[in-house]
Amino acid sequence: MTSCVFKKVEKNKIWKIKSRFKISSKDVIYGDEEERKNTKRRKVYLHGNYPNYFYERYKKCSRRRCSRAETANSNYRTVDGEVNEEAEEVTGVVEQIHLAEEKTIDDRRLEHVSNRIGGIFKGKVILDIGCNCGVTTFLLSLKYMCKIVNGIDIDYSIINKNVCILRLFIELVLIYSNQKHIIPFFLNSKNLLPIQKDVFLDLHLLYEQLRLRPSTDDAANAANANDANTTSVSTGGGKRPEMESKNETSKHSIGCEDREEKSLEAHRILGSNAEQFSFPFNVYFLCANIFDKQFKEIENKYDVVICFSVLKWIHLNYGDDYLISFFDLIHKLLKKGGYLILEYHREKQYRLKRNERKFYVHKRRLNYTNFDDIARGNYENRCNMILVEKTNFEDDKDRSSLQRKKRVGMFNRTLCIYQKV
Repeated sequence: MTSCVFKKVEKNKIWKIKSRFKISSKDVIYGDEEERKNTKRRKVYLHGNYPNYFYERYKKCSRRRCSRAETANSNYRTVDGEVNEEAEEVTGVVEQIHLAEEKTIDDRRLEHVSNRIGGIFKGKVILDIGCNCGVTTFLLSLKYMCKIVNGIDIDYSIINKNVCILRLFIELVLIYSNQKHIIPFFLNSKNLLPIQKDVFLDLHLLYEQLRLRPSTDDAANAANANDANTTSVSTGGGKRPEMESKNETSKHSIGCEDREEKSLEAHRILGSNAEQFSFPFNVYFLCANIFDKQFKEIENKYDVVICFSVLKWIHLNYGDDYLISFFDLIHKLLKKGGYLILEYHREKQYRLKRNERKFYVHKRRLNYTNFDDIARGNYENRCNMILVEKTNFEDDKDRSSLQRKKRVGMFNRTLCIYQKV
């Protein structure tokens, strides 16, 4: 029996329709380089758009921390190999909490910034430039409770993966009402890459943990309600207030009903807005270049702009002039008093592989030592930002340099926080 002659035609039409719903990019983001041994072409990521760059490093460091915690637990055994029961009873709960925190996904850089400047992310509009696998973007909404976060990346394939994960969360919340037991069936029905499943499960674990915790706003409202009740009871130095007349009470009850209706209506409106600005409905991904014309038309939009390990690739691909223009553009995007959180490579001459150098033809006179002057506008540019915080992260400081090269570092670069004045 012969196959249908229209089978291939239908497949081609379906493929074309699907491709229309995928995001593409006009920028040249890859380069091809032939290897000498087997003459196979190797993809060169011209903008540092390595797939799953942050997530792979995070997972390796997370496994290392968990192994350290497990070895620390074995120290409670005696010399004879017997278990010290008293020590285990005292530390059992603490160890479980500690291991749970070690397994929970987080970004050390965001945690550091949040500790330095309290409330820098909460309720703010944030732009994440070079979001890569999107974990940092998701965390800004999920853990740090921003109002809106826009994650942009120049690589359309990365953005398509992020949009897929975001769609999973929206579908789980809206259609399946956060039913945790259906997640294995839910994920098996989707055509996902293993890395996408891992990212989703790690984020969902954090999502469930945060849902079980009472919010600080609810606790504050409950405390204020208790204070109001105690003060109303203790009015008049602890004496019970006299009863009012029936007419006054009836008028008061009518007024209360009107106020309750208005408060319920306000609560309904505010509740819908609160849901709109909560995870996952306040996360947006866009395939874009920060130098696109659309960004030049935006002013005073963002409270915080995050740029983690992207400035090197901007400098390599566009040169010194665009490096200065980048600071001017961020200054224009930020609201007054807004923050630029910048992580950069501490290298006067960028380290590149020999076969990658031919792709970067721009001459570069500037380096990271000039960033503070550029931010202050000392290069006849319009930027006017001051440095408020600077941190140099160094992993495994006590280890030898040889061991450090073999190990994958997590956050061992410089982190600066600039504020628009």
